[in-house]
Amino acid sequence: MKVILVVLSFSVLVSCGFVSKNKTSKKNIAESPTVFEDSYYQNLGKNIKRLHHLMQGTFIAHKENRSKTLESWSVSEGDSVILYSVPLGEVGKQGYWIYSYEFMTSLPDEPIYSTIKQIKQPSRDTLEVLYYKTKTPIKLGLSEVIDPKILNEKIRINELVLMDKKVVYVKKTAAQFLGYSRTYEDKQFDCLRQNKYDLSPNFYKVEAVFFDKENQKELSLKNRPSILVRRAIDFKVLYKIATK
Repeated sequence: MKVILVVLSFSVLVSCGFVSKNKTSKKNIAESPTVFEDSYYQNLGKNIKRLHHLMQGTFIAHKENRSKTLESWSVSEGDSVILYSVPLGEVGKQGYWIYSYEFMTSLPDEPIYSTIKQIKQPSRDTLEVLYYKTKTPIKLGLSEVIDPKILNEKIRINELVLMDKKVVYVKKTAAQFLGYSRTYEDKQFDCLRQNKYDLSPNFYKVEAVFFDKENQKELSLKNRPSILVRRAIDFKVLYKIATK
């Protein structure tokens, strides 16, 4: 993948746009809890609403170094990977939907991937996330994704096509859900694959497990960084990245 170097250092740009959790909590100690705290999700009441909110936000890809501490995963100098997830439609009319857009900061209009998801709740502590696609392929840039009006005009829920992909989530606590995908064929590695997800207030962890097609034995294969750290990135920062 050809990576264009970022002229304006993303690390400086984003550090200025982060909302400090510690400073905010000290300053507004009497105010409502933030999305970084368990109590925020506990107060939402319904599990489907909790999972919906846990999936929303901005996350930055990280990796573990040798000392098992996290460091930002940079594709190139000054270039990071961001996952931006926002609600689609109106919950009261269409239910719980999410649009996710993962991109490199140097290439904001060429997403690594994008997904359209619907959350359903077949039982009290079990939820299903179903995946959809548009009838005809559409190209969205970051500037369109961060504009709710444009995003909902481009992606019309009643015209989406259901895909053969589903992740089942189970509630671990009121602020943590674990998800497991179906086992499916991974064409890149020519084997079987299952994705595991761990969603909590501060982390969105994704783990891929690979299996041999013939004997179903687990394979040791390297995959891309799987730890996404929630960060409150100011909208102005996202807009600068989208329009640079």
